[in-house]
Amino acid sequence: MRHNLTGVFLTASIFIVFSFPTHGQIKYNANAESGFFRSSGLGNKNDGDVLISLDGLIGYQFQENKRSASVQLRARPELYGLNNNLRSLKFKALAWYYQQEKEFNWGINLDRQLFDFKSDNIDVSYNQFILSGNVSTFLTRDMPVVADIGYSFQKVSSTQIQKLDMTFVDARAYDLINTFLKFGYGFYAERFFLTGTVYSLQAGQPNYEAENNGWRIGPHISINYLKDFVINFDYRFLIHNSQYTSYPSIENWLRLVAGKILSEKWSAFVLTDYYFRNFRTKGIAADNQGLLYTSTNFENRIYLKLGYDIADNIELYIKSGYFDENISVDKYSFEGLDISLGIEIGN
Repeated sequence: MRHNLTGVFLTASIFIVFSFPTHGQIKYNANAESGFFRSSGLGNKNDGDVLISLDGLIGYQFQENKRSASVQLRARPELYGLNNNLRSLKFKALAWYYQQEKEFNWGINLDRQLFDFKSDNIDVSYNQFILSGNVSTFLTRDMPVVADIGYSFQKVSSTQIQKLDMTFVDARAYDLINTFLKFGYGFYAERFFLTGTVYSLQAGQPNYEAENNGWRIGPHISINYLKDFVINFDYRFLIHNSQYTSYPSIENWLRLVAGKILSEKWSAFVLTDYYFRNFRTKGIAADNQGLLYTSTNFENRIYLKLGYDIADNIELYIKSGYFDENISVDKYSFEGLDISLGIEIGN
């Protein structure tokens, strides 16, 4: 399955690059950060150490008349401390194609993600593929509607292996208040199927393979404002129902980018990406040893960023905030505070 999904992505990427060679533009972005962090949590505690991270992106973007396309590759290695051997590597590849028609618009998206998180006492890897299509049109002059429908496969490898297949739909209508402000409201629904290892709670009993399936469904709201300052806000409240959970089991997902250009050189932004859940488990899952749903939104971040442009494509910045790596497969949580200085170069 993994090799087949990789082949699908590479085929689509090659098609985009070579189908539009004369109208494309190379995009790139790179930044480096270094600072200090203080952490605590299950399996790891650090009273203060060095944080080093690099982030690189390169892509190809095409736009002509009523169609556009893009391919992007991104890698981010991170080192948490020089002595405790805690590190991560995140890789993401994205390809999309968008077409405008007379009465509606449509697009196709391919998303490939690989993530490794390692230390002296943990070794976790995520492997995910997402294929989705979207359609947008207008119900009225001031009310566009958008629907995303897709399929995702995820494999989590640690002390156990967990595989997730899911299909989803994310439908939203937007109320265009004015040129600068719009509200979005709709729903998200997902059907998922999990397979993996369950640890026996009784001494002497072997671990065994099991499955879990269920639904995640709930409202999705958003706010977008762009004038004197910027606000991009998305929130999902989901009811979680599966063989291993009982009602009420809920999930929350929040994403916020808010900021302002302070002057010709200075800018300030608040960046938030946060996922949290409250599951009520039943049966063997009561001790959190069952086959529970593992979201990819485990990289929780709340940051304040202050930037200064030293050139058209070079920015110096200072960033500080809270992070929480919550890997529920191994009941592992790594959280803390950090402050870092960075430089970003891109077009």
